[in-house]
Amino acid sequence: ADAIVACSGSTSSEGRDRSSLRLDQHDFLVGLAESMVSWREHVSFESGSGDVSAPPPLIVVAMAPGSVLTDWAAAADAAMLMFLAGEQTGEAWADVLLGDVNPTGKLPLTLPAREEDMVAPCVLVECEYTEGLHVGWRALIDKDVQFPFGWGLSYSTFEYGWEGEPALRTEDAMLALSVRVTNVGSRAGADVVQCYVQFPEATGEPTLVLRDFVKTAVLPQGGSAMVTFKLRSRDLSVWRKEGWQLVSGEGIYIHVGSSSRSLQLTKGPIVL
Repeated sequence: ADAIVACSGSTSSEGRDRSSLRLDQHDFLVGLAESMVSWREHVSFESGSGDVSAPPPLIVVAMAPGSVLTDWAAAADAAMLMFLAGEQTGEAWADVLLGDVNPTGKLPLTLPAREEDMVAPCVLVECEYTEGLHVGWRALIDKDVQFPFGWGLSYSTFEYGWEGEPALRTEDAMLALSVRVTNVGSRAGADVVQCYVQFPEATGEPTLVLRDFVKTAVLPQGGSAMVTFKLRSRDLSVWRKEGWQLVSGEGIYIHVGSSSRSLQLTKGPIVL
């Protein structure tokens, strides 16, 4: 075989929460991953005999309604996760698997390392949640995870660089920042560039807050494009009982990157 494609998914419905973050085929995938590791170790040990063939690449494709455990992914040569993609699901899988489309998807959530790091559904009549603003991916910023918010692979590689200095109080933005994105890979592709704001600790905001993202056009090898983030007053404000309040007088930091944990560019402190 040229490759092993293992398919998996998670059963869910609108009427009830999932009982765990495990895929329906979780145990099978873990067992398959362990078998592949043993196969590779055996090939490495017997490499001088020439009697043992190397295992084909293992590709895991999964469909899920949200975060899932992916402790099997380390043994896979490639792992693909799709959410609710509709009637073109099969076509999308085929396009990416066969290399007809260069993927640009980014995770809209975090895939945790441990199920206990997530907030479990409450089954009581009254539920008290105390995490405040630290929900979803923001609650996992300081924890080890399998794949972070905003993460996603491409067949291309991109580099970022600032394009000029930040502009304060422009005609259509409170703060405007431009970034040059260059495709330094060997294949044409697009990228999703993400802009995060880091507020002063005293505001009580999460460590990072996503405030904008821009998807480039398909860039040829060596091609580049400029993307501009136009942050409004509300993007640079925090909520108080009186309403939105601009964070002025204290410096904020702007981080730009390809995911919440791959932030290649930083500007700050910027005083508004």
